[in-house]
Amino acid sequence: MNLFRFLSVKMSRDVNVPITDEIYTTCEPMVMVSRILGLFPYAVYRDGLNIMFKKSLVLYVYSYAVALTLVSMIIKGLISDYEAGDKSVRMKKPLSVYVTFADVTILAFTVFLGMVGGPTNGKIFKIFVRNLVEVDKIIFLNDRQRMRKVSMVVLGAVLFCTSTLLALDFSTWIRFAMDSIDAEYRVTNYIPFYLAYVIVVVLQCQFWFVIKALRRRLHVLTKLLSRDRIQKGLIFNVTNNKITNVSLGINPGECTGPNCLGEIIDNFGKKTTSKNVIPNYNRHLFDLRQSDNIETLMKVYFKLSTAVDCVNKFCGVFLFVCLLSCLIHLVVTPYFLVIEIYGRHDPMYISLLCFWIFGHCCRIIGIVEPCYRFKEEEKRMLLAISKLLYFESGGGKFKEQVKNFFYLVKTTDNQFTALGLAKIDRSLITTIVGAVTTYLVIVIQFQKSAVSTNN
Repeated sequence: MNLFRFLSVKMSRDVNVPITDEIYTTCEPMVMVSRILGLFPYAVYRDGLNIMFKKSLVLYVYSYAVALTLVSMIIKGLISDYEAGDKSVRMKKPLSVYVTFADVTILAFTVFLGMVGGPTNGKIFKIFVRNLVEVDKIIFLNDRQRMRKVSMVVLGAVLFCTSTLLALDFSTWIRFAMDSIDAEYRVTNYIPFYLAYVIVVVLQCQFWFVIKALRRRLHVLTKLLSRDRIQKGLIFNVTNNKITNVSLGINPGECTGPNCLGEIIDNFGKKTTSKNVIPNYNRHLFDLRQSDNIETLMKVYFKLSTAVDCVNKFCGVFLFVCLLSCLIHLVVTPYFLVIEIYGRHDPMYISLLCFWIFGHCCRIIGIVEPCYRFKEEEKRMLLAISKLLYFESGGGKFKEQVKNFFYLVKTTDNQFTALGLAKIDRSLITTIVGAVTTYLVIVIQFQKSAVSTNN
């Protein structure tokens, strides 16, 4: 009771964080699924015209309860199968005991870390959201509905493929257990393990969504820095509610809208007809050269860099454990595949193991590829700034601002890492392939040595 009261007081002191409609629209599908699985202990609500999110005591307790219950059931099922001895489902051989324990426990630890780590990193997560909100006040993203559909399709496809693979795995082990008494019961002990795998996959979808959100904003920034967009005067839309140059870094009267820089993208190349103008908006001619808009774009990049640092902090431990889990799975699964090929030689089970290997590879690619594409987008932005410096003749304040922006991007290391131990890019895939090959050879040698000793 005292603990519940302590949590209630702590939640009441929690600060509400406003979010933009863009963030709310694109995140809603991911939030709904994550909340069911206990991965998002935050309440999202409307306060007048504002959208707010805050820690929820009910969801906070629910998240911890699901994590503790699931992990305890996984451990209980693993011990039950181990104590079955020769009637065990997955641990009939001594080496299989170590392999299965490593396989299951690392996944359970990943789930616990992902579910419990979310609420404990609330402050860092809120800093991340605030930076995105600040960026959205300056630039404009006009693809929110498309991004919402993309997130729904990706999340649905991932959950469907994962559920299908888990159902095939469960049915295969049930088929093997028909020859043993009470073996069906021991197979059902692994159901929490299957649920844990679904949670890990959704956690990785969350990570993909976070990196995708950062890359979308960086892509808009790259477009704004395009040479022809900056050099040409463009028509854009401005609301009647004026914003001072404190928030946007622009002289009053030249750009007074909340998304004035982003409107450049929407109206570039369009005819200045009434259908391209939002109702109740005024039109002005805008040129990035005539004000301190380069400094404003530098502010956007700085906010995105801060958001990247936040991602490394609240996702670093999870990423490390998740990559370690994939590494162990990619050693364990091929090991069972080799044993099956030279042993029972069941075609259905061999196909299932191949599907599992493909699934683990997709998990690694799902972590690596978004980070790699973010870095590639940053390189394109640096190239756009370099073109501005190259084609800009003479000196002046504009060129000096562009040069400062170039040095800022060049010296900033927006690299996603797993606790700083491994950089997450495509080179990580080759490293994992080498490690898997090495460990797999060692495991197979141990298996051959055990067979020789028994003979």
